Amino acid sequence: MTHQEHPSTTLSRRALLASAGALGAIAAAPKAAQASETSSAHVHLASFEEYVAWANENYQPDPLGHMGSDAATLAFRGWRDHQWKETAEGKTFIDGNGRVFASPAVKVIDVSEHQRTIDWDAVKRSGVDAAILRCGYGIGNEDASFARNLRECERIGMPYGVYLFSYAYDADFAAKEGGWTAELLKRYDAKPTLPVYYDLETWTWTGHKPPSDTKTYEAIVDAYFNAMDTAGFANVSIYSYAGLLLKGALKSPAIWKRTSWVAQYAAELEFDFKMYASDFHGWQYTDMGVVDGISGSVDINAFTPFNLYGFNDVTPATPHHEDIGWLKKQGITTGFPDGSFRGEANVTRQDMAALLYRTAGKPAYAPSKADLERFADITPATPHFKEICWLGSEGIAQGWTDRTYRGLNTVARQDMAAFLYRLAGSPSFAPGTDDVHRFADVTSATPHAREIWWLAGTGVTEGFHDGTFRGLAPVTRQDMAAFLHRLSTYLGGVFPR
Repeated sequence: MTHQEHPSTTLSRRALLASAGALGAIAAAPKAAQASETSSAHVHLASFEEYVAWANENYQPDPLGHMGSDAATLAFRGWRDHQWKETAEGKTFIDGNGRVFASPAVKVIDVSEHQRTIDWDAVKRSGVDAAILRCGYGIGNEDASFARNLRECERIGMPYGVYLFSYAYDADFAAKEGGWTAELLKRYDAKPTLPVYYDLETWTWTGHKPPSDTKTYEAIVDAYFNAMDTAGFANVSIYSYAGLLLKGALKSPAIWKRTSWVAQYAAELEFDFKMYASDFHGWQYTDMGVVDGISGSVDINAFTPFNLYGFNDVTPATPHHEDIGWLKKQGITTGFPDGSFRGEANVTRQDMAALLYRTAGKPAYAPSKADLERFADITPATPHFKEICWLGSEGIAQGWTDRTYRGLNTVARQDMAAFLYRLAGSPSFAPGTDDVHRFADVTSATPHAREIWWLAGTGVTEGFHDGTFRGLAPVTRQDMAAFLHRLSTYLGGVFPR
């Protein structure tokens, strides 16, 4: 992260750390001095304004750059031999020694106001999967870009986490940092997908000293986590760097098990997540990354996949995961009772009825006698009975010549084209030369060819890389998410009826 304030000396950071013995000096430092500011232990802060007022009276410097990393780490800060590779399963991240760190892997940046105004659309196009946003530092200090970065991530559908840089020297200060973090998240109605990270590093704050013993840090961590939990935020984790975790004051199994994000600018990461952390973890391997949309350097991290939108099987590597998130946000799908979305499962005709009805805004509807009798194999006991009747009443579904609907059948892609075309109001459309030559396997003899060409013309479907549409192939749930989201976007969210 772009963290600690610059020292006044003209010596380089690397020289300063090397001459000081780096982490050895940290371990030998005296215990934290009594704070000279208005003691936070005697102050009750209950609102955003009170936190800010306390910060105005008790200056805490805005951390600007790494100062805690050991000299060996700093020597590799520009390491370029790490590799990102695209595979059939998504991204793979390979460390500087040629070993796979994560596959599939998620490319994550972490940013603060020091990256200035970020072009988030360009960031997304560059292949970044997620971001971790600094919300602030210490007590009462908000990152000047947090609100904008948060809004932009939500606008473009980029999963995000947040982090707070800590100046805690005791448990009470840490508890108030937790309270301040919660105030910021609530103020902006933030709903991070990644954890809220408590950023523990060595720091410089005139008149204060960071803790030098493990027991104090264990109490600090407990206090912050408890404050966040009390405020309703349970997805909390620790960020730090490998040297402080393995050789410094954070050398504690109690702290390690709460750590899922570690910095080390080296060929490989020495911290072993497998011993204490869950399967979800990330490695900040450089602070000199280059990403489109960001002026200057930025931290880049390799993470293992994380779950999205409350589904235990949807990650940034899931095809059309953003469209799945849109379905969830619109209330079109809630997934299965076990918490899964099952994106690769085929869509059945009865489930499709529910998806189309909800996408259309759940219009007020009561089946008529004719609706109830339209399909011979549909009864009130049929799953999504009302929605199937609605499809029939609107002419979206016509069924078979034997008057059956066949709700358990899977939906073929060519039939899906017809359903979506009718859901859009069966707009006037005459296919042109480009339309009829768009797909190599669609001709005028293909069932629902006109509807397929219309879908392609609107951008709702793009077909496959080989130029085919594959009309007889079943529609998967993740593909259906994309079709519905694109159709809603094309229609401006208004479905003619």
